[in-house]
Amino acid sequence: MKSLLIKISLILFTFLGYYNLNACRENYNLNPYNIDNCLPTQQTVYVCMGKYSEAYHSSSVCRGLNNCGTEVYKTTSYYAVNELSRRPCCICWNVSSYDCVTDKKENRYPSYISPLPADDLINIAIQKQRNYNAGYAIVQDELNQLNEVRNQLVRNCDLVYFDKLVTNAVAAINNSNLDLSFQSHVNWAVNVARSVSSNEYVNRSISSTNAYNLMVGEYNSLTTAQRGTVQASNFYNYFMGWYNSENTATTINYKSYYSF
Repeated sequence: MKSLLIKISLILFTFLGYYNLNACRENYNLNPYNIDNCLPTQQTVYVCMGKYSEAYHSSSVCRGLNNCGTEVYKTTSYYAVNELSRRPCCICWNVSSYDCVTDKKENRYPSYISPLPADDLINIAIQKQRNYNAGYAIVQDELNQLNEVRNQLVRNCDLVYFDKLVTNAVAAINNSNLDLSFQSHVNWAVNVARSVSSNEYVNRSISSTNAYNLMVGEYNSLTTAQRGTVQASNFYNYFMGWYNSENTATTINYKSYYSF
């Protein structure tokens, strides 16, 4: 009963004037999309004949028709309601108190997909797996090289800082849902790993570590008498001050004991 009342309300709302319903219907049986088949007092509307279309529209340029995959037809509100079971479009009709509807996207899926031979599908899967394995190996090798970078650090603060960078890089790669069968994804992961070894503070620490190692070696080569001098003490305190610092920004440059 409610559905009947809604249909009657929609007909009364959209029709302009009195017309002969039976005569109109007979004419439409001959050519339903010819607007001239019915009386001119009827409301002109526009419909999409796609599979998912449910509405009729007041204008052919209603954005509710943007997804239409067929031609947009001009017809009457009577035919749209009674023959096509359409309801007014929620976008272009001011019918907030009525049962309006919005057309859904047409052609969601292609009607036909040409199948590939089974052997071709298998070969594609095999090649994709090979590409993935190669990409995974490249990224893993890049991450493994970070161990060599870590071995060049000696200070605790530098090691903590470096390990945090590595942890963040690995997390970024793991959380990105990469398909390593694609070269672009592999390149992105490699660049993330390389951002650790190219970090400004990491490179400063490596340079300072090299200077520290040279200076420690030179200090250890001094005799006991030489180590007892003020010059040797200053030399020792210089590189040990860097070593004991907890600031990654602290750096040292190589200075010889004999020229300090």
